[in-house]
Formats: sequence, C-alpha cells, structure tokens
Amino acid sequence: MSNNKPSFRPRLLGSGSSNKPKNAPRLNAGIRLMSSNRPLALNVHNADAQVAFLETCRKCLKITDLSFSNYIPNDMWLNGDRIEKDVQAICREPALIKRRTTPVRMNQRIEKILLQHLPVDLVHEYRDGIREADMDNYAMQLTRRGAFRAFLIYAISNPGSDKAKNWLVVVLFDPYHLVFPVAQEKQTKDEFMVSTFKRVKDYNETYENYFKEEFRNVQFLDVADLLN
Repeated sequence: MSNNKPSFRPRLLGSGSSNKPKNAPRLNAGIRLMSSNRPLALNVHNADAQVAFLETCRKCLKITDLSFSNYIPNDMWLNGDRIEKDVQAICREPALIKRRTTPVRMNQRIEKILLQHLPVDLVHEYRDGIREADMDNYAMQLTRRGAFRAFLIYAISNPGSDKAKNWLVVVLFDPYHLVFPVAQEKQTKDEFMVSTFKRVKDYNETYENYFKEEFRNVQFLDVADLLN
C-alpha cells in the first residue's frame, strides 16, 4: 500500500464504536455525486452497487407544520411489528434495499424535510441524486407496496478510475410514507398525511436506541464523508 495519503479519506463509523467491522467498505478516494444525466453515470440497479448508511438515518425528527414524523412506536411489539422486521432485514442484508428504487424529483416538501435532517451543503450537492427505496424487506412483497420508504443518496467513489463504484447511501427512514404522502382509497393525499401524522405524532422511540444491536453490523458514513 502506498504511503501517499489521498487528499480526502472518508471515515467509516461503526455504531457507537471507533473500530471498523472487518467487512467495512473501503472508500479510498472519497465519494461524490454522479448525476444520472452525466455521460459517465453508473446504473444504480447494478448488482455490484454498494450500500452504506449515513449516520443521520439512525436519528428521528418531527416537523409539526409539515405533518411529518419518523419516530417509531414505544410499544413496537404492538404497533410497529412490520417496521421492526423490515429494519432488521435491511441490517442483516443491506443489498435488499436495491430491489426497488426510483429517482426523486426534489420539491419544496422533501427539501424542507431533508434540510431539517442534513446539512444544507449536502442537500444542495446531492439534490439531483436522491432516490426513494421500498423497505418491504421482510415480506418482500413484489405485488403490493407497503408504506415504509427509505431515502438514499446516489454517489460514486473513485470517480474516473477503473476502481469506480456506485453507491446507494441511506440517509432517512420514512416508515409512514409521509415524505411523499399519497391518496388512499377513501382519503385524499392531504387527509392521509394529516390523519397519519395525528396517529404517530406522539411516538418518541428512535432507531438509534431501539436497533442498537442490529446497527452494530451496519456500515455507517459520517456526514463529512459526503462533503468534498
């Protein structure tokens, strides 16, 4: 290995530990966005795409004026069984999150939510590389989509070299489909958003606390790793 250090070397963080797991991905030249409309853009559906998690996805936030919350139930066994199984599945096998992802067209709502959750520089740098992924990882139903979504950043490491890799970096969990609420059979989009928020607004359990053991096996990136 060369003794010459790259100008930017991202830090991979384990959950609550300074020791990297043995299978931690190595990002020797940093990560930066490769927008899908650039000639050298990589295919995010490629089976070789790597999956990592930003430290922020362990956190939760509630934004009352947007009727948004992603806190999880304190009585998970009663009200959050599906959430628990889906997060456990993605911790065991992160590649599951690549099964079904779609690009996101940034709008005012998602931008406001992300800006409450991520540094403004990161949101602006990666705004054209945000993707939405289904989190139906436990049941893996391919005909019926559940409510649970995750939001990802599409990035590339070692750009322009033969070691280039495309990455999907999980930045936010949305267990109640409140980032992009949709109309239901008997509810408009706004009615669904308001009624769902009313149902979950008093939840105050976090992923960081509840899934502490599961996250020990997950590779986390620090926010600074995505800001060149």
